[in-house]
Amino acid sequence: IAPQLTREAIFDGLYQRRCYATTGTRIYLDFRLNGKLMGSELNVPRGTSLPYEIVVAGTDNLAKIEFIQNQRQGTVWTYDGSDFVRLEGELAIEESGWTYVRVTQTDRNMAWSSPIWIDVT
Repeated sequence: IAPQLTREAIFDGLYQRRCYATTGTRIYLDFRLNGKLMGSELNVPRGTSLPYEIVVAGTDNLAKIEFIQNQRQGTVWTYDGSDFVRLEGELAIEESGWTYVRVTQTDRNMAWSSPIWIDVT
């Protein structure tokens, strides 16, 4: 994710890990935790709940969106007909690690956000 289509901005976005992967389709994915873009690092006290925002625009209908925290599947949302979803809520943070979002469409194409790294103090 880069604010401009310049060489410097694109390299800065890659360096800051503000990127995501897909299986090849042009799925749009924006994941933010506490207002910080994917790829960010956060320092928070144990037991904190942080606001999240997930925006997905698929190329086909969405099947599910999943939170993955420290290699464990968290919340799963399932869908049956929309190709656009915006989710907001609170994510409880109990331990240091990372969290990312995985999107699956009904045509089995997928997208994965870069993680957001969390250090619990």
